[in-house]
Amino acid sequence: MNGEASEWRQAIASLFCDAARAIGTALAAHLWLALNLMLAIHPLLAMIYVVFPPVLLFAATYELGNFTAFSLWSAGVYFFSLSAICVFFGRYLFGPPAFAYFFYMPFFAVWLPLFSGEIVRVASMHSALIVASPQCYETSSLMASLHRRGEHAQAHAWMVKNGERYVWSYRELRFVADSRPKLSGGVCR
Repeated sequence: MNGEASEWRQAIASLFCDAARAIGTALAAHLWLALNLMLAIHPLLAMIYVVFPPVLLFAATYELGNFTAFSLWSAGVYFFSLSAICVFFGRYLFGPPAFAYFFYMPFFAVWLPLFSGEIVRVASMHSALIVASPQCYETSSLMASLHRRGEHAQAHAWMVKNGERYVWSYRELRFVADSRPKLSGGVCR
Protein backbone atom coordinates (compact mmCIF):
# COMPACT_ATOMS: atom_id res chain seq x y z
CA MET A 1 0.00 0.00 0.00
CA ASN A 2 2.88 2.33 0.79
CA GLY A 3 4.32 2.00 -2.75
CA GLU A 4 0.94 2.80 -4.26
CA ALA A 5 0.63 6.01 -2.19
CA SER A 6 4.12 6.98 -3.25
CA GLU A 7 3.17 6.59 -6.91
CA TRP A 8 0.07 8.74 -6.37
CA ARG A 9 2.17 11.45 -4.70
CA GLN A 10 4.62 11.39 -7.58
CA ALA A 11 1.81 11.59 -10.14
CA ILE A 12 0.20 14.53 -8.33
CA ALA A 13 3.56 16.29 -7.94
CA SER A 14 4.26 15.75 -11.64
CA LEU A 15 0.82 17.14 -12.52
CA PHE A 16 1.42 20.26 -10.40
CA CYS A 17 4.87 20.75 -11.95
CA ASP A 18 3.44 20.47 -15.47
CA ALA A 19 0.61 22.88 -14.61
CA ALA A 20 3.05 25.39 -13.07
CA ARG A 21 5.29 25.11 -16.15
CA ALA A 22 2.31 25.67 -18.49
CA ILE A 23 1.07 28.65 -16.47
CA GLY A 24 4.58 30.11 -16.34
CA THR A 25 5.00 29.71 -20.10
CA ALA A 26 1.61 31.29 -20.79
CA LEU A 27 2.43 34.20 -18.45
CA ALA A 28 5.85 34.70 -20.06
CA ALA A 29 4.27 34.68 -23.54
CA HIS A 30 1.61 37.14 -22.36
CA LEU A 31 4.23 39.55 -20.96
CA TRP A 32 6.41 39.16 -24.08
CA LEU A 33 3.44 40.10 -26.28
CA ALA A 34 2.67 43.06 -23.98
CA LEU A 35 6.26 44.29 -24.31
CA ASN A 36 6.00 44.13 -28.10
CA LEU A 37 2.67 45.97 -27.97
CA MET A 38 4.29 48.66 -25.84
CA LEU A 39 7.11 49.09 -28.34
CA ALA A 40 4.90 48.97 -31.41
CA ILE A 41 1.66 50.67 -30.52
CA HIS A 42 1.29 52.44 -27.20
CA PRO A 43 2.57 51.86 -23.64
CA LEU A 44 -0.84 52.53 -22.06
CA LEU A 45 -2.56 49.94 -24.26
CA ALA A 46 0.16 47.43 -23.35
CA MET A 47 -0.30 48.05 -19.62
CA ILE A 48 -4.07 47.65 -19.91
CA TYR A 49 -3.53 44.48 -21.95
CA VAL A 50 -1.36 42.99 -19.18
CA VAL A 51 -4.19 43.40 -16.67
CA PHE A 52 -7.14 42.74 -19.01
CA PRO A 53 -6.13 40.80 -22.17
CA PRO A 54 -9.51 41.08 -23.97
CA VAL A 55 -8.89 44.83 -24.33
CA LEU A 56 -6.75 43.97 -27.36
CA LEU A 57 -9.76 42.45 -29.08
CA PHE A 58 -11.93 45.47 -28.19
CA ALA A 59 -9.28 47.91 -29.42
CA ALA A 60 -8.83 46.02 -32.67
CA THR A 61 -12.59 45.89 -33.24
CA TYR A 62 -12.88 49.63 -32.59
CA GLU A 63 -10.04 50.42 -34.99
CA LEU A 64 -11.42 48.13 -37.68
CA GLY A 65 -14.82 49.79 -37.42
CA ASN A 66 -13.44 53.31 -37.66
CA PHE A 67 -10.94 52.84 -40.45
CA THR A 68 -12.70 50.33 -42.66
CA ALA A 69 -10.90 50.94 -45.99
CA PHE A 70 -7.49 51.15 -44.35
CA SER A 71 -8.22 48.05 -42.23
CA LEU A 72 -9.39 46.02 -45.21
CA TRP A 73 -6.36 46.92 -47.33
CA SER A 74 -4.03 46.23 -44.40
CA ALA A 75 -5.71 42.88 -43.71
CA GLY A 76 -5.30 41.95 -47.36
CA VAL A 77 -1.60 42.78 -47.28
CA TYR A 78 -1.25 40.92 -43.96
CA PHE A 79 -2.86 37.72 -45.22
CA PHE A 80 -0.94 37.89 -48.50
CA SER A 81 2.32 38.33 -46.55
CA LEU A 82 1.37 35.57 -44.11
CA SER A 83 0.57 33.13 -46.90
CA ALA A 84 3.78 34.02 -48.76
CA ILE A 85 5.82 33.45 -45.58
CA CYS A 86 4.11 30.10 -44.99
CA VAL A 87 4.60 28.99 -48.61
CA PHE A 88 8.26 29.97 -48.87
CA PHE A 89 9.43 29.48 -45.27
CA GLY A 90 6.82 27.10 -43.78
CA ARG A 91 9.13 24.14 -43.39
CA TYR A 92 11.63 26.32 -41.50
CA LEU A 93 8.96 27.88 -39.29
CA PHE A 94 7.48 24.63 -38.05
CA GLY A 95 10.71 22.67 -37.72
CA PRO A 96 12.49 24.48 -34.85
CA PRO A 97 12.00 23.68 -31.17
CA ALA A 98 8.96 25.00 -29.30
CA PHE A 99 10.81 27.97 -27.75
CA ALA A 100 11.14 29.48 -31.25
CA TYR A 101 7.37 30.03 -31.31
CA PHE A 102 7.91 32.42 -28.43
CA PHE A 103 9.59 34.73 -30.96
CA TYR A 104 7.17 34.03 -33.80
CA MET A 105 4.13 35.09 -31.78
CA PRO A 106 4.94 38.83 -31.57
CA PHE A 107 6.08 38.86 -35.18
CA PHE A 108 2.80 37.45 -36.50
CA ALA A 109 0.54 39.17 -33.92
CA VAL A 110 2.14 42.65 -33.72
CA TRP A 111 4.91 43.40 -36.18
CA LEU A 112 3.55 41.85 -39.40
CA PRO A 113 0.17 43.63 -39.06
CA LEU A 114 2.01 46.89 -38.33
CA PHE A 115 4.26 46.36 -41.34
CA SER A 116 1.18 45.59 -43.50
CA GLY A 117 -0.46 48.83 -42.38
CA GLU A 118 2.75 50.72 -43.13
CA ILE A 119 2.78 49.33 -46.68
CA VAL A 120 -0.80 50.51 -47.21
CA ARG A 121 0.03 53.90 -45.66
CA VAL A 122 3.06 54.47 -47.87
CA ALA A 123 1.27 53.37 -51.04
CA SER A 124 -1.90 55.38 -50.51
CA MET A 125 -0.32 58.48 -48.97
CA HIS A 126 2.44 58.85 -51.52
CA SER A 127 0.20 58.15 -54.49
CA ALA A 128 -2.11 60.92 -53.22
CA LEU A 129 0.91 63.23 -52.89
CA ILE A 130 2.07 62.46 -56.43
CA VAL A 131 -1.40 63.22 -57.82
CA ALA A 132 -1.77 66.43 -55.77
CA SER A 133 1.81 67.70 -56.41
CA PRO A 134 1.81 69.99 -53.34
CA GLN A 135 4.14 72.91 -52.65
CA CYS A 136 5.40 71.14 -49.52
CA TYR A 137 4.42 68.22 -47.33
CA GLU A 138 5.44 66.10 -44.36
CA THR A 139 4.51 62.51 -43.53
CA SER A 140 4.78 60.32 -40.44
CA SER A 141 5.07 56.56 -40.23
CA LEU A 142 2.15 54.50 -38.98
CA MET A 143 4.13 53.66 -35.86
CA ALA A 144 4.72 57.36 -35.11
CA SER A 145 1.02 58.06 -35.63
CA LEU A 146 0.06 55.27 -33.23
CA HIS A 147 2.42 56.62 -30.57
CA ARG A 148 1.08 60.18 -30.91
CA ARG A 149 -2.61 59.34 -31.01
CA GLY A 150 -5.09 61.19 -28.87
CA GLU A 151 -7.01 64.42 -28.82
CA HIS A 152 -4.00 66.70 -29.29
CA ALA A 153 -2.08 64.52 -31.72
CA GLN A 154 -0.28 66.01 -34.68
CA ALA A 155 -1.49 65.20 -38.17
CA HIS A 156 -0.41 61.87 -39.66
CA ALA A 157 0.68 63.83 -42.72
CA TRP A 158 0.01 67.26 -44.10
CA MET A 159 0.50 69.10 -47.37
CA VAL A 160 0.11 72.64 -48.60
CA LYS A 161 -1.32 73.19 -52.06
CA ASN A 162 -2.29 76.59 -53.47
CA GLY A 163 -1.91 78.09 -49.99
CA GLU A 164 -4.44 75.67 -48.45
CA ARG A 165 -3.40 73.10 -45.85
CA TYR A 166 -4.63 69.52 -46.02
CA VAL A 167 -4.18 66.67 -43.53
CA TRP A 168 -4.21 62.91 -44.08
CA SER A 169 -7.32 60.99 -43.07
CA TYR A 170 -6.98 57.25 -42.48
CA ARG A 171 -10.77 56.97 -42.54
CA GLU A 172 -10.98 58.29 -46.07
CA LEU A 173 -7.46 57.31 -47.22
CA ARG A 174 -6.92 60.74 -48.72
CA PHE A 175 -5.95 64.29 -47.83
CA VAL A 176 -8.83 66.42 -46.52
CA ALA A 177 -9.01 70.15 -45.81
CA ASP A 178 -7.50 71.02 -42.42
CA SER A 179 -10.04 72.55 -40.06
CA ARG A 180 -7.56 73.16 -37.24
CA PRO A 181 -6.25 76.63 -36.43
CA LYS A 182 -3.42 77.86 -38.70
CA LEU A 183 -0.86 77.75 -35.86
CA SER A 184 -1.31 74.01 -35.22
CA GLY A 185 1.25 72.68 -37.70
CA GLY A 186 2.01 72.27 -41.36
CA VAL A 187 3.91 75.31 -42.62
CA CYS A 188 6.12 75.48 -45.72
CA ARG A 189 9.63 76.72 -45.03
